[in-house]
Amino acid sequence: METKNEKPKTIKTKIAGLLTSISNKIISSLGSAMARQTTDQTDLWVPYGARVRDYKTWVDEKFPSAYRFVSMIIVADNTLLPSAIQAL
Repeated sequence: METKNEKPKTIKTKIAGLLTSISNKIISSLGSAMARQTTDQTDLWVPYGARVRDYKTWVDEKFPSAYRFVSMIIVADNTLLPSAIQAL
């Protein structure tokens, strides 16, 4: 709404505002074109250049995901006796 002191908007001003708005939207959308999604936990949480990345790469190469790690707690007086090992 125009007041007495405001100049009426000219066609040039309206076109300039429209072009500015369109260019802002185009520039803002360029970021989404460069975005990539990942579910790799290392890429999401570990900083680049960290030594743990190298360790994880080594573990992934030597122990593929097809292997499963199992932990066991053995309770016996002497866990190295043949009878304790055979009980497993």
